[in-house]
Formats: sequence, structure tokens, C-alpha cells
Amino acid sequence: MRTQALYWLSLSVMIIPSFLGCRTMHPRKVFVHQDLKKGAIVKVAVFPFAATREIHSDAREAACATMDDLLRSELDKRIDYRFIPTTTVLPALEAAGLEAKVEQWMGKWMDDQEIDGELLDELSQTLQADALLIGVVDQWANTRGGTIPETIVSASITMIELKTGITVFQASDKDCLEGGASETLRYTTLNDQRIPEERVRNQGGSAPPHQIEVAKAIAKSLAGSVPTSNTLKDE
Repeated sequence: MRTQALYWLSLSVMIIPSFLGCRTMHPRKVFVHQDLKKGAIVKVAVFPFAATREIHSDAREAACATMDDLLRSELDKRIDYRFIPTTTVLPALEAAGLEAKVEQWMGKWMDDQEIDGELLDELSQTLQADALLIGVVDQWANTRGGTIPETIVSASITMIELKTGITVFQASDKDCLEGGASETLRYTTLNDQRIPEERVRNQGGSAPPHQIEVAKAIAKSLAGSVPTSNTLKDE
């Protein structure tokens, strides 16, 4: 198994949502391998997003497809890497008979970051790439904290160098946007036995925004955190 060394750096990129939301720095965490050199990675094959088990099965497909589209749009704006889109990667894997092998490895990698050196060598030859970019959706939900409904999305991207199996870059982000708070009303009614009973009812407020509104900020934040050449050391 190939080994990897990690250290985390803070990146001060602020995203100000149009709704009242979580006040924090974006992305939440960024890691860049200390040995990553300028020009070492040019071609990056982008894998489709996967979803963790915490996301409801009914929402996984939509969550991954949405993040695929949004991240691709943001990566297209980068000129310092050649990102090979999933629409090219998936047919290449199918033609090489690697789909099942990649799916099996992805399950292991998501559980314990296990690296399959033999498979990475095959992917390097098949995709003609220097690295893989793997996206994972960790949260995709609408929740209610008291009287305030929230939409929460969190995701991460990881870049793995194919020739070494080393994680050279990783970023994760989480954001939430709130709907309008509802008002709690308390009132008293008589039950069937003519006994007064206190009742509580919420009224007013507004629904939280759709997940895509939060996901747009997440995708922009993650794509923007991929290290630029002027932040890396010369080879």
C-alpha cells in the first residue's frame, strides 16, 4: 500500500450567501502536499461524485449529478490544469473494462483511503492523466433547527497523483442557508371533556432554499481551492 503524509492549511476565502446562512470561512479545510511541485500535475481526470451512506438513498443520485455539473462548470474556468471531464472518463473506463474494478476500489477508498497501486497504473495508461480528482457529497439535506428551516450541503474533493498514489490535494466545505423563521403561537382550547388544554402551532416563515443554491457556493469554493501554479514550488 502506498503511503501518504497529510497536513492541513487554512484558506481565507469568504463566500457571502444571499440568504442568511452559516457565517464561516470557505472552504472549511484545505490540504496541499508539501512535495507537490509546479508543473508536476497537468492532466487531471475527474471522477463522478460519490455519496456517503449518511445521505438518504433517494437523494444520492440527484446530489451527485448536481455536484458533477456545478463542479465541472467551475473547473472549466481554470486554465492552469487540463481537467478531463467525467463525460470523457466514464466511456474510457467502460471501453477498458475497468468500471467494476473502479467501483469496488472507490468503496474501499471512501471507507479507509485505501490505494490500489495496480489500478492506478491502469488508470494512468487508460486516461492518459497525471492525477484523479474524486468528489464526495457528505451532506444534502433540509432540516429544521427550532423554528428556522435550513438547507445543508457539504462535500469534498481529493486529488490523487496516479504514479505515486499520494494525495496531493484535498479540500472540504460545508454551508447552510436558512429560510424565514416561523412564529410560535400558544393558545388554549377545550378538549372533549371540556378541560382546557394548551396547544402550540407554528405559523408564517418560509421554506429553505433548494440544495442547488447552497451547492453552487460549495462547488465554487472547492474548485477555487485547487492550488494555482504560483503557489507551488518549482521542480
